[in-house]
Amino acid sequence: EALAYDSLPLEQRHQWPKVLELQMRYLNAAMMVAMLVGAASYDPALWKRFLDPQTAAAVAGVAPVVLTLVHAMVAVVVVFLMQEQRPAQAIGWMVALRSALGQTLNTLRWLIGQPTARLVLLSAVVFDHMIRQGLVVSSDYLNAIGISKAYLGPLGAVAALASSFFATPLARMARQFRPATMFWLLYGALMIVSYLLAHPRGVGSAMGIVALSLLAGAVGYLTSLYLNQVVSSERRATLLSVKGLAMNLGFGWVSLAYATWVARMPAGDSNPPVITAFAAYLPYGTILVLVITALAFGQNDVGGQPGGYRPSSAEPSSTVESPSR
Repeated sequence: EALAYDSLPLEQRHQWPKVLELQMRYLNAAMMVAMLVGAASYDPALWKRFLDPQTAAAVAGVAPVVLTLVHAMVAVVVVFLMQEQRPAQAIGWMVALRSALGQTLNTLRWLIGQPTARLVLLSAVVFDHMIRQGLVVSSDYLNAIGISKAYLGPLGAVAALASSFFATPLARMARQFRPATMFWLLYGALMIVSYLLAHPRGVGSAMGIVALSLLAGAVGYLTSLYLNQVVSSERRATLLSVKGLAMNLGFGWVSLAYATWVARMPAGDSNPPVITAFAAYLPYGTILVLVITALAFGQNDVGGQPGGYRPSSAEPSSTVESPSR
Protein backbone atom coordinates (compact mmCIF):
# COMPACT_ATOMS: atom_id res chain seq x y z
CA GLU A 1 0.00 0.00 0.00
CA ALA A 2 2.83 2.40 0.83
CA LEU A 3 4.55 1.56 -2.46
CA ALA A 4 1.33 2.21 -4.37
CA TYR A 5 0.69 5.53 -2.66
CA ASP A 6 4.26 6.81 -2.99
CA SER A 7 4.33 5.86 -6.68
CA LEU A 8 1.61 8.46 -7.34
CA PRO A 9 2.93 11.89 -8.38
CA LEU A 10 2.19 14.58 -5.81
CA GLU A 11 -0.30 16.33 -8.05
CA GLN A 12 -2.34 13.11 -8.35
CA ARG A 13 -2.39 12.02 -4.71
CA HIS A 14 -5.73 13.66 -4.15
CA GLN A 15 -7.09 10.80 -6.29
CA TRP A 16 -6.11 8.18 -3.68
CA PRO A 17 -9.79 7.63 -2.67
CA LYS A 18 -10.51 6.78 -6.32
CA VAL A 19 -7.65 4.27 -6.27
CA LEU A 20 -9.12 2.64 -3.17
CA GLU A 21 -12.58 2.59 -4.71
CA LEU A 22 -11.29 0.84 -7.82
CA GLN A 23 -9.29 -1.53 -5.66
CA MET A 24 -12.45 -2.51 -3.76
CA ARG A 25 -14.23 -3.25 -7.03
CA TYR A 26 -11.41 -5.36 -8.48
CA LEU A 27 -10.84 -7.14 -5.18
CA ASN A 28 -14.51 -8.02 -4.82
CA ALA A 29 -14.71 -9.23 -8.42
CA ALA A 30 -11.76 -11.53 -7.75
CA MET A 31 -13.29 -12.61 -4.44
CA MET A 32 -16.57 -13.48 -6.11
CA VAL A 33 -14.79 -15.73 -8.61
CA ALA A 34 -12.62 -17.27 -5.88
CA MET A 35 -15.59 -18.07 -3.64
CA LEU A 36 -17.58 -19.71 -6.45
CA VAL A 37 -14.60 -21.69 -7.78
CA GLY A 38 -13.57 -22.66 -4.26
CA ALA A 39 -17.07 -23.82 -3.36
CA ALA A 40 -17.30 -25.86 -6.55
CA SER A 41 -13.88 -27.46 -6.05
CA TYR A 42 -14.83 -28.39 -2.48
CA ASP A 43 -17.96 -30.25 -3.65
CA PRO A 44 -17.38 -34.01 -4.11
CA ALA A 45 -20.49 -34.23 -6.32
CA LEU A 46 -18.72 -32.15 -8.95
CA TRP A 47 -15.67 -34.39 -9.00
CA LYS A 48 -17.83 -37.53 -9.15
CA ARG A 49 -18.74 -36.53 -12.69
CA PHE A 50 -15.14 -37.17 -13.72
CA LEU A 51 -13.74 -39.54 -11.06
CA ASP A 52 -14.81 -42.54 -9.03
CA PRO A 53 -16.49 -41.69 -5.68
CA GLN A 54 -13.48 -42.49 -3.46
CA THR A 55 -11.06 -40.47 -5.58
CA ALA A 56 -13.58 -37.65 -5.92
CA ALA A 57 -13.84 -37.29 -2.15
CA ALA A 58 -10.06 -37.16 -1.80
CA VAL A 59 -9.65 -34.62 -4.59
CA ALA A 60 -12.40 -32.40 -3.13
CA GLY A 61 -10.45 -32.17 0.11
CA VAL A 62 -7.20 -31.22 -1.63
CA ALA A 63 -8.37 -29.07 -4.54
CA PRO A 64 -9.00 -25.83 -2.56
CA VAL A 65 -5.54 -26.07 -1.00
CA VAL A 66 -3.93 -26.59 -4.41
CA LEU A 67 -5.82 -23.61 -5.82
CA THR A 68 -4.63 -21.48 -2.89
CA LEU A 69 -1.04 -22.62 -3.52
CA VAL A 70 -1.31 -21.67 -7.21
CA HIS A 71 -2.72 -18.28 -6.23
CA ALA A 72 0.15 -17.71 -3.82
CA MET A 73 2.70 -18.64 -6.50
CA VAL A 74 1.15 -16.07 -8.87
CA ALA A 75 1.41 -13.46 -6.10
CA VAL A 76 5.10 -14.26 -5.63
CA VAL A 77 5.70 -13.85 -9.37
CA VAL A 78 4.01 -10.43 -9.26
CA VAL A 79 6.28 -9.38 -6.39
CA PHE A 80 9.41 -10.39 -8.29
CA LEU A 81 8.23 -8.35 -11.28
CA MET A 82 8.20 -5.20 -9.15
CA GLN A 83 11.24 -2.95 -9.53
CA GLU A 84 12.55 -0.15 -7.37
CA GLN A 85 15.48 2.21 -7.39
CA ARG A 86 18.44 0.90 -5.45
CA PRO A 87 20.32 3.28 -3.15
CA ALA A 88 23.35 4.95 -4.75
CA GLN A 89 25.59 3.67 -1.96
CA ALA A 90 25.19 0.28 -0.32
CA ILE A 91 24.94 0.21 3.48
CA GLY A 92 25.64 -2.58 5.93
CA TRP A 93 22.84 -4.64 7.39
CA MET A 94 23.58 -3.45 10.93
CA VAL A 95 23.26 0.18 9.86
CA ALA A 96 20.04 -0.65 8.01
CA LEU A 97 18.68 -2.48 11.06
CA ARG A 98 19.46 0.40 13.43
CA SER A 99 17.88 2.84 10.99
CA ALA A 100 14.73 0.72 10.70
CA LEU A 101 14.39 0.39 14.49
CA GLY A 102 14.93 4.11 14.95
CA GLN A 103 12.31 4.88 12.30
CA THR A 104 9.85 2.55 14.03
CA LEU A 105 10.34 4.24 17.41
CA ASN A 106 10.01 7.69 15.86
CA THR A 107 6.79 6.65 14.13
CA LEU A 108 5.37 5.25 17.38
CA ARG A 109 6.16 8.51 19.17
CA TRP A 110 4.52 10.43 16.36
CA LEU A 111 1.47 8.15 16.51
CA ILE A 112 1.00 8.70 20.24
CA GLY A 113 0.97 12.46 19.74
CA GLN A 114 -1.27 12.47 16.65
CA PRO A 115 -4.97 12.31 17.69
CA THR A 116 -6.43 11.50 14.26
CA ALA A 117 -3.96 8.71 13.49
CA ARG A 118 -4.45 7.33 17.01
CA LEU A 119 -8.22 7.26 16.58
CA VAL A 120 -8.00 5.60 13.17
CA LEU A 121 -5.55 2.92 14.28
CA LEU A 122 -7.40 2.05 17.49
CA SER A 123 -10.70 1.95 15.62
CA ALA A 124 -9.23 -0.30 12.93
CA VAL A 125 -7.93 -2.74 15.54
CA VAL A 126 -11.25 -2.87 17.41
CA PHE A 127 -13.51 -3.29 14.41
CA ASP A 128 -11.18 -5.54 12.41
CA HIS A 129 -10.63 -8.22 15.06
CA MET A 130 -14.35 -8.50 15.84
CA ILE A 131 -15.40 -8.61 12.20
CA ARG A 132 -12.62 -10.99 11.16
CA GLN A 133 -13.42 -13.44 13.94
CA GLY A 134 -17.08 -13.36 12.91
CA LEU A 135 -16.12 -14.21 9.33
CA VAL A 136 -13.80 -17.00 10.48
CA VAL A 137 -16.62 -18.79 12.31
CA SER A 138 -19.20 -18.04 9.60
CA SER A 139 -19.38 -21.68 8.49
CA ASP A 140 -20.08 -22.75 12.09
CA TYR A 141 -22.75 -20.05 12.29
CA LEU A 142 -24.47 -21.34 9.14
CA ASN A 143 -24.42 -24.84 10.58
CA ALA A 144 -25.86 -23.55 13.88
CA ILE A 145 -28.86 -21.95 12.15
CA GLY A 146 -29.52 -25.00 9.99
CA ILE A 147 -27.89 -23.94 6.70
CA SER A 148 -25.43 -26.23 4.94
CA LYS A 149 -21.81 -25.11 4.88
CA ALA A 150 -21.93 -25.71 1.13
CA TYR A 151 -23.72 -22.38 0.82
CA LEU A 152 -20.77 -20.48 2.28
CA GLY A 153 -19.17 -20.10 -1.17
CA PRO A 154 -22.25 -18.63 -2.91
CA LEU A 155 -22.88 -16.49 0.16
CA GLY A 156 -19.34 -15.13 -0.08
CA ALA A 157 -19.90 -14.38 -3.76
CA VAL A 158 -23.06 -12.43 -2.86
CA ALA A 159 -21.05 -10.52 -0.25
CA ALA A 160 -18.37 -9.67 -2.82
CA LEU A 161 -20.99 -8.49 -5.32
CA ALA A 162 -22.69 -6.35 -2.67
CA SER A 163 -19.32 -4.86 -1.65
CA SER A 164 -18.68 -3.81 -5.26
CA PHE A 165 -21.86 -1.73 -5.26
CA PHE A 166 -21.04 -0.47 -1.75
CA ALA A 167 -17.73 1.09 -2.83
CA THR A 168 -19.16 4.26 -4.35
CA PRO A 169 -21.59 5.13 -1.49
CA LEU A 170 -18.80 4.49 1.01
CA ALA A 171 -16.47 6.87 -0.83
CA ARG A 172 -19.22 9.50 -0.91
CA MET A 173 -19.82 9.15 2.83
CA ALA A 174 -16.09 9.44 3.54
CA ARG A 175 -16.07 12.76 1.67
CA GLN A 176 -19.10 14.12 3.52
CA PHE A 177 -18.47 13.01 7.11
CA ARG A 178 -15.64 13.41 9.57
CA PRO A 179 -13.65 10.28 10.52
CA ALA A 180 -15.11 10.50 14.03
CA THR A 181 -18.62 10.33 12.53
CA MET A 182 -17.68 7.33 10.41
CA PHE A 183 -16.31 5.72 13.57
CA TRP A 184 -19.71 5.97 15.27
CA LEU A 185 -21.52 4.77 12.16
CA LEU A 186 -19.29 1.68 12.00
CA TYR A 187 -19.87 1.02 15.69
CA GLY A 188 -23.64 1.29 15.32
CA ALA A 189 -23.69 -0.95 12.25
CA LEU A 190 -21.50 -3.61 13.88
CA MET A 191 -23.65 -3.67 17.02
CA ILE A 192 -26.86 -4.01 14.96
CA VAL A 193 -25.38 -6.85 12.90
CA SER A 194 -24.08 -8.57 16.04
CA TYR A 195 -27.53 -8.37 17.65
CA LEU A 196 -29.18 -9.85 14.56
CA LEU A 197 -26.62 -12.66 14.41
CA ALA A 198 -27.08 -13.37 18.12
CA HIS A 199 -30.86 -13.65 17.62
CA PRO A 200 -31.21 -15.67 14.40
CA ARG A 201 -34.55 -15.63 12.63
CA GLY A 202 -34.36 -18.37 10.03
CA VAL A 203 -32.47 -18.40 6.78
CA GLY A 204 -32.43 -14.60 6.53
CA SER A 205 -29.92 -14.46 9.38
CA ALA A 206 -27.27 -15.67 6.95
CA MET A 207 -27.34 -12.18 5.44
CA GLY A 208 -25.61 -11.04 8.61
CA ILE A 209 -22.46 -12.72 7.25
CA VAL A 210 -22.83 -10.60 4.11
CA ALA A 211 -23.14 -7.52 6.31
CA LEU A 212 -19.93 -8.46 8.14
CA SER A 213 -18.13 -8.65 4.80
CA LEU A 214 -19.39 -5.18 3.89
CA LEU A 215 -18.15 -3.83 7.22
CA ALA A 216 -14.76 -5.49 6.73
CA GLY A 217 -14.37 -3.71 3.39
CA ALA A 218 -15.44 -0.41 4.94
CA VAL A 219 -12.87 -0.71 7.73
CA GLY A 220 -10.06 -1.42 5.27
CA TYR A 221 -11.07 1.45 2.98
CA LEU A 222 -11.45 4.06 5.71
CA THR A 223 -8.27 3.03 7.52
CA SER A 224 -6.19 3.37 4.37
CA LEU A 225 -7.88 6.64 3.41
CA TYR A 226 -7.40 8.39 6.75
CA LEU A 227 -3.94 7.10 7.64
CA ASN A 228 -2.48 8.09 4.28
CA GLN A 229 -4.09 11.49 4.71
CA VAL A 230 -2.20 12.32 7.90
CA VAL A 231 1.16 10.54 7.52
CA SER A 232 4.15 11.66 5.48
CA SER A 233 6.03 9.47 3.01
CA GLU A 234 9.00 8.76 5.29
CA ARG A 235 6.66 7.29 7.94
CA ARG A 236 4.03 5.70 5.70
CA ALA A 237 5.45 2.18 5.30
CA THR A 238 6.36 1.99 9.00
CA LEU A 239 2.93 3.16 10.13
CA LEU A 240 1.15 0.70 7.84
CA SER A 241 3.37 -2.08 9.19
CA VAL A 242 2.47 -1.07 12.75
CA LYS A 243 -1.19 -1.09 11.71
CA GLY A 244 -0.89 -4.62 10.32
CA LEU A 245 0.90 -5.85 13.43
CA ALA A 246 -1.68 -4.28 15.76
CA MET A 247 -4.60 -5.72 13.79
CA ASN A 248 -3.07 -9.21 13.78
CA LEU A 249 -2.41 -9.02 17.53
CA GLY A 250 -6.04 -8.05 18.04
CA PHE A 251 -7.18 -10.96 15.90
CA GLY A 252 -4.93 -13.35 17.79
CA TRP A 253 -6.38 -12.13 21.08
CA VAL A 254 -10.01 -12.54 20.02
CA SER A 255 -9.26 -16.00 18.58
CA LEU A 256 -7.83 -17.13 21.94
CA ALA A 257 -10.76 -15.54 23.76
CA TYR A 258 -13.24 -17.37 21.51
CA ALA A 259 -11.44 -20.71 22.01
CA THR A 260 -11.53 -20.15 25.79
CA TRP A 261 -15.20 -19.21 25.58
CA VAL A 262 -16.03 -22.44 23.75
CA ALA A 263 -13.95 -24.59 26.11
CA ARG A 264 -15.67 -23.20 29.21
CA MET A 265 -19.25 -23.46 27.98
CA PRO A 266 -21.36 -26.00 29.91
CA ALA A 267 -21.82 -29.28 28.10
CA GLY A 268 -25.60 -29.07 28.26
CA ASP A 269 -25.88 -25.52 26.95
CA SER A 270 -28.52 -25.44 24.20
CA ASN A 271 -27.12 -22.32 22.55
CA PRO A 272 -24.27 -22.96 20.09
CA PRO A 273 -21.02 -21.21 21.09
CA VAL A 274 -20.96 -19.13 17.94
CA ILE A 275 -24.41 -17.66 18.72
CA THR A 276 -23.48 -16.72 22.28
CA ALA A 277 -20.19 -15.26 21.03
CA PHE A 278 -22.06 -12.79 18.83
CA ALA A 279 -24.22 -11.91 21.83
CA ALA A 280 -21.04 -11.14 23.79
CA TYR A 281 -19.99 -8.71 21.05
CA LEU A 282 -22.57 -6.18 22.28
CA PRO A 283 -21.08 -5.43 25.72
CA TYR A 284 -17.52 -6.24 24.59
CA GLY A 285 -17.63 -3.89 21.62
CA THR A 286 -19.28 -1.12 23.63
CA ILE A 287 -16.57 -1.27 26.31
CA LEU A 288 -13.83 -1.09 23.68
CA VAL A 289 -15.51 1.85 21.97
CA LEU A 290 -15.73 3.70 25.29
CA VAL A 291 -12.01 3.05 25.84
CA ILE A 292 -11.21 4.43 22.39
CA THR A 293 -13.37 7.45 23.12
CA ALA A 294 -11.34 8.14 26.24
CA LEU A 295 -7.99 7.65 24.50
CA ALA A 296 -8.57 9.28 21.14
CA PHE A 297 -11.45 11.70 21.36
CA GLY A 298 -11.66 15.04 23.07
CA GLN A 299 -9.12 16.64 20.71
CA ASN A 300 -10.29 19.42 18.44
CA ASP A 301 -8.45 18.06 15.41
CA VAL A 302 -9.61 14.47 15.75
CA GLY A 303 -11.21 13.36 12.52
CA GLY A 304 -10.14 16.35 10.47
CA GLN A 305 -12.73 18.04 8.31
CA PRO A 306 -15.21 16.56 5.84
CA GLY A 307 -15.24 17.46 2.19
CA GLY A 308 -12.77 15.19 0.47
CA TYR A 309 -9.31 13.73 0.67
CA ARG A 310 -6.27 15.88 1.33
CA PRO A 311 -2.75 14.41 1.20
CA SER A 312 -0.55 15.02 4.19
CA SER A 313 0.95 18.48 4.40
CA ALA A 314 4.22 16.79 5.34
CA GLU A 315 4.66 15.33 1.86
CA PRO A 316 8.03 16.11 0.27
CA SER A 317 8.07 18.88 -2.26
CA SER A 318 9.60 16.79 -5.00
CA THR A 319 7.56 14.36 -7.04
CA VAL A 320 8.13 10.73 -6.17
CA GLU A 321 9.25 8.84 -9.21
CA SER A 322 6.85 6.08 -10.19
CA PRO A 323 8.22 2.53 -10.32
CA SER A 324 8.62 1.07 -13.79
CA ARG A 325 6.22 -1.70 -12.86
